[in-house]
Amino acid sequence: MSENKKEYYLNGLDCADCARKFGLVVAKLNGVKKAEVIFAANKLVVWGEPNIAELTELALAHSIKISVSAAAKQEGSILPKIYLPVIIGFLTLVLGIFLPFPYGEIMLVLTVVVGGSTTFVKAFNSLLRFKFDMSVLMALAVTGALFIGEWREAALVAWLFAVSHWLEHYTAAKARNSLQSLMEKVPEQALLIKEDANVLVPVYNIAVGDKILVRAGEKIPLDGVVAEGSSQVNQAAVTGESVPVAKNQGDKVFGGSLNEMGALTVEVTHIASESTMAKIVRLVEEAQNKQSKSQTFIERFAAYYTPVVMALALLVAVLPPILFNGGWHGWIYNGLSLLVVACPCALVITTPVVLVASMSNAAGNGIIIKGGAELEALSRIKQIAFDKTGTLTHGVHKVEAVLSLDDSISHAEILSLAAAVEQNSIHPLALSILEEAKSEGLSLPAVTDFIMHNAAGVEALVAGKKVWVGKLRNPLSKAGSKLWQNLQNGGNTIIAVEIDSKTVGMIALADTMRSDALAAVAKLKQRGIAKTVMLTGDNSAVAENIAKKAGIEYWQAELLPEDKLKYIKELQNHAPVMMVGDGINDAPALAVADIGLAMGVAGSDTALEVADVALMADDLTKIPYALDLSKKAVRIIKQNIIFAIGLKLLVLFTIFPGWLSLWLAILADMGANILVTLNGMRLVSLKKANASNKAKACNGCACSACGGANEKA
Repeated sequence: MSENKKEYYLNGLDCADCARKFGLVVAKLNGVKKAEVIFAANKLVVWGEPNIAELTELALAHSIKISVSAAAKQEGSILPKIYLPVIIGFLTLVLGIFLPFPYGEIMLVLTVVVGGSTTFVKAFNSLLRFKFDMSVLMALAVTGALFIGEWREAALVAWLFAVSHWLEHYTAAKARNSLQSLMEKVPEQALLIKEDANVLVPVYNIAVGDKILVRAGEKIPLDGVVAEGSSQVNQAAVTGESVPVAKNQGDKVFGGSLNEMGALTVEVTHIASESTMAKIVRLVEEAQNKQSKSQTFIERFAAYYTPVVMALALLVAVLPPILFNGGWHGWIYNGLSLLVVACPCALVITTPVVLVASMSNAAGNGIIIKGGAELEALSRIKQIAFDKTGTLTHGVHKVEAVLSLDDSISHAEILSLAAAVEQNSIHPLALSILEEAKSEGLSLPAVTDFIMHNAAGVEALVAGKKVWVGKLRNPLSKAGSKLWQNLQNGGNTIIAVEIDSKTVGMIALADTMRSDALAAVAKLKQRGIAKTVMLTGDNSAVAENIAKKAGIEYWQAELLPEDKLKYIKELQNHAPVMMVGDGINDAPALAVADIGLAMGVAGSDTALEVADVALMADDLTKIPYALDLSKKAVRIIKQNIIFAIGLKLLVLFTIFPGWLSLWLAILADMGANILVTLNGMRLVSLKKANASNKAKACNGCACSACGGANEKA
């Protein structure tokens, strides 16, 4: 559905729930196939061919301004529009209370008009569509108060609701700013290199292949490759890692990164809308529109709750006077108070605010969480399965030893033969062998009849002899077998070299474990992860060696992709499982796990799409942070739901003794809205522990020496 996709920018959205409802209405327009409102970005995304006039009219009916220009996002401040009615309403309210009749009543009516005009317009539009939302409840309460002669109460409710409306806009803007801060990390202009002079142009006017100049201290505007120069680049905006990375000719750089030292000439590889940072922002925006189970439940609950409350308020206002000869004035007043206090707004905004805050926080730390359902699932994880190569290890093998098993062939000849055959292969081990031969300055003989055997090895003819490089196929002598075993026990991957079906040598390669693996696994155990497992296609000896170094209790070796998939399903019979891999090779296991987490996906389109959670950098310590963030988010959602419902019930009990006034009811509703929003916004400032500050004494620390096992909770 990517064709006919249009984006519009909005001004005047009150809350995430209002945004969702507006999206549902837009989706019903003629020519619209699908519509979504991304509240955090003030953006409407429409698939189809909508009638612009009809769309604009519909937006105005919801008190929303719509524009095709991104610049319109910042047109005017929301504060003057809402803050001015609050100030004027306060002045007229005070005058209305103290001035004598009829001037006081005139001022009170002005307060209702100034403070409640927006509410009455929205209520009218909602009633036309038979929608009973918060605006309808408030409009009924104010109208009812005027009807029974409670002029001051009506004016106070209208003014307090205007204050609540303004505060809601303010906290919503704070929530949006957490995403906006991501977008602002990328410069809007770049210094384009031309033959005659360098020209400062908007990034959207730069094409793939253009060269731009990035001076020391400037942010890199677009993704690209270093064409000239060298520098240290801080990639924290993209990967969440603040330690600068050395960049030289041929290295990739990401838009939004900070060039800290020398000048760089960068050849652009992605246009602005397809840069890594643009993809991150797009994913975060889309994630915030994906509903969690709790959010879906709350919205279904609210859909039935509001009509029930209106019916209950009518019964409270009418039944006691009819059945028990109660005073009409008092019971109508109680019914109006019930309308105000029972408004479900605080309950409905609970989850969206938390999602906006937590996902923006995660993105700022180089973690992309795909949606609300994934965030909640992340909090339930009890088992974690790791891929080995490229996940727990760096994924780059180095030749540790070249051994000859035939006195007539030297070590150099073994390496030369192996490299000659492997030069037609793209396997990582083949590239490592070629790199070693190159570093030793060896010349490679010519080969013919090259054949690749998947997951086994390669063979070719060298000077009329058949040379095999790969898995051991023939029995070794007793001494050769012992040598092979010793190398494997040391954590090496062994490649056999055969000439005419006789094993003449072996090459030992080793992949080094990531320095943060031990600390990350220890932290995961501290956070209640019951089982950690390593899954690898490597041999058992190498698997055992790496697993023990990483502090992982269980491992499975010599697995094919389908074997990993099967093992993940077995683990799921006991508890929710996260699979951690480095992208495409682990796609089946990542897809079937309760949470699939891909590492080091900066610049990788496929891995970003496959995983439920994606780490932009190869940093295992971000996994416990993601778990912490998800658990805190779910905890705050529960706190907000309990608080919102509890406060409503508590205040409801004060209606029947006659203790609850209209102004107190709206204060309670306003307070609930503000408190649940501020509670959710705490997640924006949740910080990831800085690993560089942890290299202290091992007693009670989280250093690499103890792997964080002694870290105090």
